[in-house]
Amino acid sequence: MQQKLEQLKNSSLHITEEVEIRWANQDKVGHLNPAKIAGNLIGEKVYAISGKVVAFFSEGEMYVTPKTKKALEALRSAGYKCREFFVPFANGKNVPTGAAAERWNTITAATAA
Repeated sequence: MQQKLEQLKNSSLHITEEVEIRWANQDKVGHLNPAKIAGNLIGEKVYAISGKVVAFFSEGEMYVTPKTKKALEALRSAGYKCREFFVPFANGKNVPTGAAAERWNTITAATAA
């Protein structure tokens, strides 16, 4: 179980406060605050789904990954519960920029193949 979760974390985009995002249809660039997104869920084994993206917290750290059967199985087998919270990069509302964009594009291309 733990090995599948570690593999999922390694194949996901780690969201830190340094990750820049661009809001759709705006010239506005900002940063995500994972602790604020998690709120009272911090420290819990939780994930959220929006569109084709899954966000999850592991050891207080936030990750995003494409929604796949393998990702959901890894989370569920590790005891994660589905909750509602903001999921970055879902439904085209915001996109990563810079190095995070390159990593996200690599991740999404690998799951599309």
